[in-house]
Amino acid sequence: MKIIIVSLKFRQFALFAIPLRVAIAQASVGVLLLSAIVLIFVARGHADTFSAIRMSLANAIRPVLVAAHEPVEWSQNFLGQLQTAAVLQLENRALREEVVNLREWHAEAVRLNAENRALRSLLQMKQPHEIESAAGTVLADNGTSFGHSVIVTVPREFRLRRGQVAMTGSGMVGRVVDAATDSGMARVLLLDDPASRLPVMISNSRARAILSGQGNGELLLEHLPGNAQVQMGDKIVTAGSDGVLPSDLALARITRIDGDRVYAEPLAALDRLEWLRIVDFGTISTLSKPNFQTP
Repeated sequence: MKIIIVSLKFRQFALFAIPLRVAIAQASVGVLLLSAIVLIFVARGHADTFSAIRMSLANAIRPVLVAAHEPVEWSQNFLGQLQTAAVLQLENRALREEVVNLREWHAEAVRLNAENRALRSLLQMKQPHEIESAAGTVLADNGTSFGHSVIVTVPREFRLRRGQVAMTGSGMVGRVVDAATDSGMARVLLLDDPASRLPVMISNSRARAILSGQGNGELLLEHLPGNAQVQMGDKIVTAGSDGVLPSDLALARITRIDGDRVYAEPLAALDRLEWLRIVDFGTISTLSKPNFQTP
Protein backbone atom coordinates (compact mmCIF):
# COMPACT_ATOMS: atom_id res chain seq x y z
CA MET A 1 0.00 0.00 0.00
CA LYS A 2 2.87 2.33 0.88
CA ILE A 3 4.56 1.54 -2.44
CA ILE A 4 1.45 2.54 -4.38
CA ILE A 5 1.16 5.85 -2.47
CA VAL A 6 4.86 6.69 -3.12
CA SER A 7 4.48 5.85 -6.81
CA LEU A 8 1.46 8.14 -7.10
CA LYS A 9 3.32 10.99 -5.38
CA PHE A 10 6.36 10.55 -7.70
CA ARG A 11 4.09 10.60 -10.75
CA GLN A 12 2.43 13.81 -9.55
CA PHE A 13 5.89 15.38 -9.01
CA ALA A 14 7.08 14.33 -12.46
CA LEU A 15 3.98 15.80 -14.06
CA PHE A 16 4.68 19.04 -12.24
CA ALA A 17 8.47 19.03 -12.96
CA ILE A 18 8.20 18.77 -16.78
CA PRO A 19 6.28 22.06 -17.26
CA LEU A 20 8.66 23.70 -14.81
CA ARG A 21 11.72 22.52 -16.79
CA VAL A 22 10.18 23.78 -20.02
CA ALA A 23 9.41 27.13 -18.45
CA ILE A 24 12.97 27.49 -17.15
CA ALA A 25 14.44 26.64 -20.59
CA GLN A 26 12.17 29.18 -22.29
CA ALA A 27 13.08 31.78 -19.69
CA SER A 28 16.80 31.04 -20.21
CA VAL A 29 16.48 31.53 -23.96
CA GLY A 30 14.68 34.78 -23.40
CA VAL A 31 17.30 35.98 -20.94
CA LEU A 32 20.09 35.11 -23.37
CA LEU A 33 18.37 36.92 -26.23
CA LEU A 34 17.73 39.94 -24.03
CA SER A 35 21.35 39.92 -22.87
CA ALA A 36 22.58 39.74 -26.46
CA ILE A 37 20.37 42.65 -27.48
CA VAL A 38 21.55 44.68 -24.51
CA LEU A 39 25.19 43.91 -25.31
CA ILE A 40 24.70 44.93 -28.97
CA PHE A 41 23.24 48.29 -27.94
CA VAL A 42 25.90 48.80 -25.31
CA ALA A 43 28.63 47.87 -27.81
CA ARG A 44 27.28 50.40 -30.29
CA GLY A 45 27.28 53.05 -27.64
CA HIS A 46 30.69 52.13 -26.20
CA ALA A 47 32.57 50.87 -29.25
CA ASP A 48 35.90 52.19 -28.02
CA THR A 49 35.51 50.50 -24.67
CA PHE A 50 34.70 47.12 -26.21
CA SER A 51 37.51 47.52 -28.75
CA ALA A 52 39.95 48.15 -25.91
CA ILE A 53 38.62 45.09 -24.08
CA ARG A 54 39.05 42.94 -27.22
CA MET A 55 42.59 44.17 -27.72
CA SER A 56 43.43 43.52 -24.09
CA LEU A 57 42.11 40.00 -24.36
CA ALA A 58 44.01 39.48 -27.62
CA ASN A 59 47.23 40.70 -26.04
CA ALA A 60 46.64 38.49 -23.04
CA ILE A 61 46.18 35.33 -25.10
CA ARG A 62 48.78 36.22 -27.77
CA PRO A 63 51.58 34.21 -26.15
CA VAL A 64 49.28 31.21 -26.01
CA LEU A 65 48.37 31.57 -29.70
CA VAL A 66 52.02 32.03 -30.70
CA ALA A 67 53.08 29.06 -28.62
CA ALA A 68 50.34 26.95 -30.18
CA HIS A 69 51.26 28.08 -33.72
CA GLU A 70 55.01 27.59 -33.45
CA PRO A 71 54.91 23.75 -33.49
CA VAL A 72 52.65 23.84 -36.55
CA GLU A 73 54.94 26.29 -38.37
CA TRP A 74 58.03 24.33 -37.37
CA SER A 75 56.54 21.08 -38.62
CA GLN A 76 55.55 22.70 -41.93
CA ASN A 77 59.05 24.11 -42.39
CA PHE A 78 60.58 20.77 -41.49
CA LEU A 79 58.41 18.91 -43.99
CA GLY A 80 59.22 21.52 -46.67
CA GLN A 81 62.93 21.12 -46.03
CA LEU A 82 62.63 17.35 -46.24
CA GLN A 83 60.80 17.62 -49.56
CA THR A 84 63.39 20.09 -50.92
CA ALA A 85 66.23 17.82 -49.78
CA ALA A 86 64.63 14.84 -51.52
CA VAL A 87 64.23 16.80 -54.77
CA LEU A 88 67.82 18.07 -54.59
CA GLN A 89 69.07 14.56 -53.97
CA LEU A 90 67.28 13.27 -57.07
CA GLU A 91 68.60 16.16 -59.18
CA ASN A 92 72.10 15.61 -57.83
CA ARG A 93 71.93 11.92 -58.73
CA ALA A 94 70.70 12.73 -62.26
CA LEU A 95 73.46 15.32 -62.74
CA ARG A 96 76.09 12.85 -61.55
CA GLU A 97 74.86 10.27 -64.06
CA GLU A 98 74.86 12.89 -66.83
CA VAL A 99 78.44 13.90 -65.95
CA VAL A 100 79.52 10.26 -66.11
CA ASN A 101 77.86 9.87 -69.53
CA LEU A 102 79.43 13.08 -70.82
CA ARG A 103 82.84 11.95 -69.65
CA GLU A 104 82.37 8.67 -71.50
CA TRP A 105 81.30 10.50 -74.68
CA HIS A 106 84.22 12.92 -74.34
CA ALA A 107 86.68 10.07 -73.94
CA GLU A 108 85.17 8.34 -76.99
CA ALA A 109 85.35 11.56 -79.03
CA VAL A 110 89.01 12.06 -78.07
CA ARG A 111 89.79 8.47 -79.00
CA LEU A 112 88.03 8.72 -82.38
CA ASN A 113 89.70 12.04 -83.14
CA ALA A 114 93.14 10.60 -82.40
CA GLU A 115 92.34 7.52 -84.50
CA ASN A 116 91.09 9.74 -87.34
CA ARG A 117 94.28 11.82 -87.30
CA ALA A 118 96.40 8.68 -87.25
CA LEU A 119 94.56 7.19 -90.23
CA ARG A 120 94.76 10.44 -92.19
CA SER A 121 98.47 10.64 -91.47
CA LEU A 122 98.90 7.02 -92.54
CA LEU A 123 97.00 7.62 -95.80
CA GLN A 124 98.48 11.10 -96.25
CA MET A 125 94.99 12.57 -96.59
CA LYS A 126 94.31 16.29 -96.40
CA GLN A 127 91.78 17.75 -94.00
CA PRO A 128 88.34 18.37 -95.56
CA HIS A 129 88.01 21.69 -97.37
CA GLU A 130 85.90 24.24 -95.57
CA ILE A 131 82.76 24.99 -97.57
CA GLU A 132 82.49 28.63 -98.60
CA SER A 133 79.56 30.36 -100.25
CA ALA A 134 78.22 33.74 -101.27
CA ALA A 135 74.78 34.98 -102.24
CA GLY A 136 74.49 36.46 -105.72
CA THR A 137 71.95 38.42 -107.74
CA VAL A 138 70.88 37.22 -111.18
CA LEU A 139 71.49 40.13 -113.58
CA ALA A 140 70.61 38.52 -116.89
CA ASP A 141 69.00 35.35 -118.19
CA ASN A 142 70.54 34.21 -121.47
CA GLY A 143 67.93 31.59 -122.18
CA THR A 144 67.52 30.63 -125.83
CA SER A 145 66.50 27.54 -127.72
CA PHE A 146 70.22 26.70 -128.04
CA GLY A 147 71.30 27.19 -124.45
CA HIS A 148 70.42 28.48 -121.02
CA SER A 149 72.75 30.37 -118.70
CA VAL A 150 72.52 33.34 -116.31
CA ILE A 151 74.88 36.13 -115.27
CA VAL A 152 75.33 36.41 -111.51
CA THR A 153 77.09 39.03 -109.40
CA VAL A 154 78.53 38.23 -105.97
CA PRO A 155 80.63 40.22 -103.45
CA ARG A 156 84.13 40.83 -104.79
CA GLU A 157 85.80 39.36 -101.71
CA PHE A 158 84.38 35.95 -102.61
CA ARG A 159 86.86 33.97 -104.70
CA LEU A 160 84.99 32.96 -107.83
CA ARG A 161 86.27 30.10 -109.97
CA ARG A 162 84.99 27.70 -112.60
CA GLY A 163 83.21 24.59 -111.38
CA GLN A 164 81.58 26.15 -108.31
CA VAL A 165 77.97 25.11 -107.71
CA ALA A 166 74.97 27.42 -108.06
CA MET A 167 72.12 26.55 -105.72
CA THR A 168 68.72 27.72 -104.55
CA GLY A 169 66.63 26.58 -101.61
CA SER A 170 65.32 23.75 -103.80
CA GLY A 171 68.70 22.36 -104.80
CA MET A 172 71.44 22.69 -107.38
CA VAL A 173 70.61 24.62 -110.57
CA GLY A 174 73.94 24.77 -112.41
CA ARG A 175 77.70 25.35 -112.34
CA VAL A 176 79.97 28.37 -112.83
CA VAL A 177 81.60 28.14 -116.26
CA ASP A 178 83.10 31.64 -116.51
CA ALA A 179 84.29 33.81 -113.63
CA ALA A 180 85.57 37.38 -113.46
CA THR A 181 87.09 37.66 -109.99
CA ASP A 182 87.82 41.39 -110.23
CA SER A 183 84.21 42.36 -110.93
CA GLY A 184 82.56 39.56 -108.92
CA MET A 185 80.58 38.39 -111.95
CA ALA A 186 80.10 34.82 -113.11
CA ARG A 187 78.23 32.93 -115.78
CA VAL A 188 76.29 29.91 -114.58
CA LEU A 189 75.41 27.10 -116.98
CA LEU A 190 71.98 25.82 -115.92
CA LEU A 191 70.89 22.19 -115.80
CA ASP A 192 68.60 22.36 -118.84
CA ASP A 193 71.32 23.69 -121.16
CA PRO A 194 72.20 21.08 -123.86
CA ALA A 195 75.86 21.40 -122.83
CA SER A 196 75.09 20.42 -119.23
CA ARG A 197 75.89 16.81 -118.40
CA LEU A 198 76.16 15.57 -114.82
CA PRO A 199 76.76 12.11 -113.30
CA VAL A 200 73.71 11.47 -111.14
CA MET A 201 71.83 8.70 -109.37
CA ILE A 202 68.21 8.04 -108.46
CA SER A 203 67.83 8.67 -104.77
CA ASN A 204 65.68 5.60 -104.00
CA SER A 205 67.33 2.88 -106.08
CA ARG A 206 70.81 4.49 -106.28
CA ALA A 207 70.88 3.62 -109.99
CA ARG A 208 73.43 5.78 -111.79
CA ALA A 209 73.02 7.72 -115.03
CA ILE A 210 74.00 10.93 -116.84
CA LEU A 211 71.61 13.86 -116.57
CA SER A 212 71.67 15.99 -119.70
CA GLY A 213 69.83 19.21 -120.51
CA GLN A 214 67.40 19.30 -123.44
CA GLY A 215 67.20 23.07 -123.93
CA ASN A 216 63.45 23.23 -123.27
CA GLY A 217 63.36 23.10 -119.48
CA GLU A 218 63.39 19.30 -119.54
CA LEU A 219 66.16 16.89 -118.54
CA LEU A 220 66.97 13.42 -119.87
CA LEU A 221 68.49 10.48 -117.98
CA GLU A 222 71.06 8.85 -120.29
CA HIS A 223 72.94 5.56 -119.88
CA LEU A 224 70.47 4.38 -117.27
CA PRO A 225 70.82 0.60 -116.64
CA GLY A 226 68.04 -1.45 -118.19
CA ASN A 227 67.18 -3.12 -114.89
CA ALA A 228 67.07 0.16 -112.97
CA GLN A 229 63.97 0.62 -110.83
CA VAL A 230 62.48 3.96 -111.86
CA GLN A 231 59.19 5.48 -110.74
CA MET A 232 57.39 8.73 -111.34
CA GLY A 233 58.35 11.29 -108.72
CA ASP A 234 61.73 9.74 -107.89
CA LYS A 235 64.30 12.35 -106.87
CA ILE A 236 67.56 12.67 -108.81
CA VAL A 237 70.72 13.69 -106.93
CA THR A 238 74.39 14.11 -107.78
CA ALA A 239 76.43 10.91 -107.76
CA GLY A 240 79.69 12.52 -106.61
CA SER A 241 81.68 10.10 -108.77
CA ASP A 242 83.46 12.70 -110.93
CA GLY A 243 85.50 14.35 -108.17
CA VAL A 244 83.88 17.65 -109.04
CA LEU A 245 80.60 17.62 -107.16
CA PRO A 246 79.71 16.17 -103.76
CA SER A 247 77.09 13.45 -103.68
CA ASP A 248 73.39 13.76 -102.87
CA LEU A 249 72.84 17.34 -104.03
CA ALA A 250 69.18 17.54 -105.06
CA LEU A 251 68.71 18.22 -108.77
CA ALA A 252 65.43 17.10 -110.31
CA ARG A 253 62.42 14.80 -110.11
CA ILE A 254 61.28 12.21 -112.68
CA THR A 255 58.15 13.47 -114.45
CA ARG A 256 57.84 11.36 -117.59
CA ILE A 257 58.73 7.80 -118.66
CA ASP A 258 58.49 7.17 -122.40
CA GLY A 259 59.54 3.60 -123.09
CA ASP A 260 63.24 3.40 -122.23
CA ARG A 261 63.59 7.18 -122.09
CA VAL A 262 63.22 8.79 -118.66
CA TYR A 263 62.67 12.54 -118.38
CA ALA A 264 62.87 14.82 -115.39
CA GLU A 265 62.30 18.44 -114.42
CA PRO A 266 64.59 20.56 -112.23
CA LEU A 267 63.41 21.09 -108.67
CA ALA A 268 63.96 24.84 -109.03
CA ALA A 269 62.15 27.05 -111.55
CA LEU A 270 65.09 27.85 -113.87
CA ASP A 271 63.16 30.50 -115.79
CA ARG A 272 62.41 32.56 -112.66
CA LEU A 273 65.77 32.76 -110.90
CA GLU A 274 66.45 35.99 -109.00
CA TRP A 275 68.94 34.94 -106.32
CA LEU A 276 71.56 32.21 -106.33
CA ARG A 277 74.07 30.96 -103.80
CA ILE A 278 77.48 30.16 -105.27
CA VAL A 279 79.06 27.35 -103.23
CA ASP A 280 82.68 26.23 -103.23
CA PHE A 281 82.78 22.63 -101.98
CA GLY A 282 86.54 22.44 -102.44
CA THR A 283 86.31 19.49 -104.84
CA ILE A 284 86.80 21.44 -108.04
CA SER A 285 88.78 19.74 -110.75
CA THR A 286 89.53 20.83 -114.30
CA LEU A 287 86.33 21.16 -116.29
CA SER A 288 86.12 20.79 -120.03
CA LYS A 289 85.13 23.99 -121.71
CA PRO A 290 81.45 23.81 -122.73
CA ASN A 291 80.69 23.99 -126.39
CA PHE A 292 78.81 27.29 -126.59
CA GLN A 293 79.58 30.86 -127.49
CA THR A 294 80.08 33.48 -124.79
CA PRO A 295 77.34 36.11 -125.01
